[in-house]
Amino acid sequence: MPIHLCTRCERSDPPPKRCAACKKAWYCSSQCQRRDWVCHIFDCNPTRAITSADYIALAVEQNEYPEHVEAVADYGFGNSTEQEHSDKLLKVYTDLLHPETGRGIKATTLHRWKTEGTLVENMVRELQDLPRESDNDHLSWFLENPDVVDGMSVREYELQWMLPYEQSMRRTFGFIGLSETLPADDMIQYNNSLPTHKQECLMFYSILLMKALLNPSNLTWVKFGFASCRRSSESVLVEMFTMLIHSCTFDEFCAAYESGSLLLLMIKACGIHIVDPYIATFLTETPEPVRSVWWLHQYIENVVTGGHESNPSFMPMNPIILTDYGFMNCKTTEDHRLLIDLYKSFFADMDSDPLALHDACMEGRLFRYFTDDQKCQLRQKKKYRRLLLNPHPSKEL
Repeated sequence: MPIHLCTRCERSDPPPKRCAACKKAWYCSSQCQRRDWVCHIFDCNPTRAITSADYIALAVEQNEYPEHVEAVADYGFGNSTEQEHSDKLLKVYTDLLHPETGRGIKATTLHRWKTEGTLVENMVRELQDLPRESDNDHLSWFLENPDVVDGMSVREYELQWMLPYEQSMRRTFGFIGLSETLPADDMIQYNNSLPTHKQECLMFYSILLMKALLNPSNLTWVKFGFASCRRSSESVLVEMFTMLIHSCTFDEFCAAYESGSLLLLMIKACGIHIVDPYIATFLTETPEPVRSVWWLHQYIENVVTGGHESNPSFMPMNPIILTDYGFMNCKTTEDHRLLIDLYKSFFADMDSDPLALHDACMEGRLFRYFTDDQKCQLRQKKKYRRLLLNPHPSKEL
């Protein structure tokens, strides 16, 4: 007789029982079944219609932004394209819906509030008494601006955000020699069918063709070398890449990107010679893995440009810099701020050497790098010595 595992906790003891509605999922207890319902409802045979509120509950459970168009439009995620807006809004809904760490409001209740037109007032009532600490400023943000959860119609959302995105994709498709008249779903399907490196190139082309500067929060800001240059030089790098995509085919560009030969392609296709040693080095390396110092630079730029220096722990970071650059050692917001200040000063210094910092990181000698190599006068040496430890081979004494 086969042994079944609980869909929620993956245990076999006590013996799980099959979901009576769909006969597909197994649960060891009614508690596990209730906790998994926000996910299982999409695979089961629910006795009610699935609503956009269910997708918000799913987003909270998975700690990811909702992707369902109606959910995005209905519950305020479509009001801004800024990552900070979505980050804070997801935390607000987590405080409201999560059964263990939040108020435990059910998706059916959220949907009722929405249809009754009482969403804002009910959310304010439920959340206004929660403690507001330095690490949950999303609550203050919401309570001071409760209308951020006011949604829009799907049509309004499409007109405001989706149609400009679709127009950008059509322009990019035409530029690389594909049909500009494909249905939007076919364009998305084509993009998703591409290998990762080609998807990244397609996104980069789209940004270049819009003649826009890259935002540090965008993946392409790191993957195409903008993290390796000074902010004042980014417009020059944009011009160089724009010349390149007009001088080679999309396949040639993708092949050079994947093989770490973009610098060579720039020279060959349009005679561009890059003298900045950091950009030149970056463009001779493959897109995976990226040196962690460039992810660190992205994080620092996001903290500074996003105005989060007073509470830097709010900004998401690439997990690799948690271990590489000491953030895993932070016990308080003040610890986090000390590291931010140190790295912010480093990247602001025109004479700083990010590759030397990365080498010191890989050698496990960050503290000595700043005190001995950089001659930094660290006021809290004992604390910095603890914070700048990492698990890499160490030469520290």
